[in-house]
Amino acid sequence: MFGTTAWEFSCFPAVAADQMSLMTEPLIRKDTAEKRDRRLRKNPGKHDAAACHDSCLKEKNISLFARRLVFAVILMAFSPVVVLADCPSADLNSDCVVDLADLAVFGSQWLDVPGGSADLDGIVGVSLGDFAVLAAHWRTRGQRVTLVINEFMTDNKGFFFDAFGDDDDWIEIYNYGTEPIDTGGMFLTDELTEVSPHRIPSGVPEQTTIPGGGYLVLWADGEPGEGALHLGFKLAAGGGEDIALFDSAGRLVDCVADFGPQAENTSWGRMPDAGDQWQAFGAGTATPPTPGQSNGGILPEDGILITEIMYHPYNSAHPLVEDIREEYIELHNRGFSEVDLDGWRITDGVDYTFGEVIIGPGEYLAVAADVVTFAAKYPGVSNVVGGWVGRLSNSGETIELTTAVGKVIDRISYADEGDWAQRVKGPLDHGHRGWEWSNAHDGGGYSLELVNANRPNEYGQNWAASAAAGGTPGAVNGVVVVENAPFIVDVKHFPIIPSDSDTVSVSARIIAESTIGLTRISHR
Repeated sequence: MFGTTAWEFSCFPAVAADQMSLMTEPLIRKDTAEKRDRRLRKNPGKHDAAACHDSCLKEKNISLFARRLVFAVILMAFSPVVVLADCPSADLNSDCVVDLADLAVFGSQWLDVPGGSADLDGIVGVSLGDFAVLAAHWRTRGQRVTLVINEFMTDNKGFFFDAFGDDDDWIEIYNYGTEPIDTGGMFLTDELTEVSPHRIPSGVPEQTTIPGGGYLVLWADGEPGEGALHLGFKLAAGGGEDIALFDSAGRLVDCVADFGPQAENTSWGRMPDAGDQWQAFGAGTATPPTPGQSNGGILPEDGILITEIMYHPYNSAHPLVEDIREEYIELHNRGFSEVDLDGWRITDGVDYTFGEVIIGPGEYLAVAADVVTFAAKYPGVSNVVGGWVGRLSNSGETIELTTAVGKVIDRISYADEGDWAQRVKGPLDHGHRGWEWSNAHDGGGYSLELVNANRPNEYGQNWAASAAAGGTPGAVNGVVVVENAPFIVDVKHFPIIPSDSDTVSVSARIIAESTIGLTRISHR
């Protein structure tokens, strides 16, 4: 791939870490596939007879190609979907799947010389050889490569050591997505125009896989024989080099171009992880290098959370008939920057894709099942979008909020029992009364509201039925408190099935704003 393909790059030049503590250049990330030349060639001038002849001949060939292609497409349409570790090389429209949309792009470039993105076989021109490559990848779907170069050090003098005790240069890769990605088969280089970059070995996923939200440190020591995480090149402490990551098909995933000199034991990294800004991290300072760990900070998008759910509405006019059009979900921006939600999605429970909408710091946004029905019931609420597909379960399910690139921002698995409800005495039954779950948010006309936005919102202990009937969509929740009782979660005991002679240990996690007043008790 690297020897026959002309790659184009658009990486911003790096600034020396000892010269600038904070960089505000745009994110150094570029999907080359999205920048490939896909412009259709213009037809030759009508007064150019030879060119006109070539053009007409091309049109006839395209027509013949289309007729012959019908049979191939019919067969290909019934082939199973194959999932790859990254976007297939025959993905011509950068949606990470090879389908009819790519076939349309291919047809528009048929017989082009030298050929654009549809030139897949490395031979000049778009012909049947390229179609064979397209057919071989038909209905393959890839996983978007949610990786960035997050931090690197070029002058490591005793700060961080590999398994052999060497303090070599290192590069940290961060997976900002939610799914694990195996870097085996991908390429790294210190020179963007390098035709033979270092290939990360395949076949050892236990070493080369980065979990969602995880980090991988690779050693730029020029000693690939020491293992899968050791690269075939070193980094120059004096700068003037590049760091580039390519997927297994040779497409640029991320790069740092022409970085400057680094001070001893000083790394250069994104702040926060996968963010737009870069800064120096110096050993012995308040912000030391963090190989294999978070650089700290918080992205503006991470300030968005789900704060209210109307999953089982109640209509007093028709108490036995539920109108699912009255369902809604509320989002809140607890951060200090506005966030563009364009392309974000709410999935699992229902399916909704956001359009061009911005939620400012401290603001709320209602997402309604049906905007018209919502407006009729809540005429004073204008900060609303919606029109989703599906319905929210009355017994509980998972709601997931993701960014346009698939990063999970919030995930709530609500329920109508357990920590999400209260135990009350049930009706008299043959002289006895049992216990049952009670919750006003489950069909009682009230919504489910978050109590404390400063605490994790995945625990039912942090949710309650709204104080007002119908809830408070698009506004501060009526049950909000600044500080509530500590949560006791993740209670466990060991052994699972103890005998009368076993010592049993019980552990739990306590969540609170402050540890003042909390006491640790050990009891056996």
